[in-house]
Amino acid sequence: MNKIISLCVAMLLSSICFGQHPATSAATARSHNDSSIVKEKNPVKIAVKLNAAIIAGVINPSVELKVHKHFSVQLEGWGIFYPYGVPFTNYPLVMSNVFAEAHWYPKETFRGFYCGPNIGWGVWKLSKGLVPAYWGSYPGEYQVGTNIMMGATLGYQFCIGRHWGIDISWGLGYSISAYQGHKESDGSMYVGWNHSGEWLPAYKGAVNIVYKW
Repeated sequence: MNKIISLCVAMLLSSICFGQHPATSAATARSHNDSSIVKEKNPVKIAVKLNAAIIAGVINPSVELKVHKHFSVQLEGWGIFYPYGVPFTNYPLVMSNVFAEAHWYPKETFRGFYCGPNIGWGVWKLSKGLVPAYWGSYPGEYQVGTNIMMGATLGYQFCIGRHWGIDISWGLGYSISAYQGHKESDGSMYVGWNHSGEWLPAYKGAVNIVYKW
């Protein structure tokens, strides 16, 4: 009997010194597995975007930064340069805008539907005849001015593999403008600083190619 007890004690000490308790071993294995899962996921934190409209002369880069599982912030720039008229029209359009906005993703950042507020500032030379509400009006005239935009952005980001995606977005809201009117013939000013404010169903939009890391 004493030999059996001694053998059991020896086996227990051997297990403590040189092995692991089954429960401890299982917990350690789970811990290693969890760590490997986290390491494998390695969530992306930055996305750079370029509007597919670049083929039409619209330069529109943006950078989106993840700040939370469901939130991000984005900085965006616009550049459109048609000083001698938009194709198929005689109306000039030269515009530079910058935007800052926040995105909320119900699912997770960089995936699926998102929405959030935006604010932007721009300077431009254009003809109001390009605006849908005034289409074809103001022949031989153009306006030079600046504006501030405040509103909301709605979008959807499709994932194509780990690093690539497509982002479709639409921005709308209120615009406050200040501008001068000029004659195309000699550049003379026909009206001094004028101000306007209006709700716009869209003041920006994009189909972006996205790269994330």
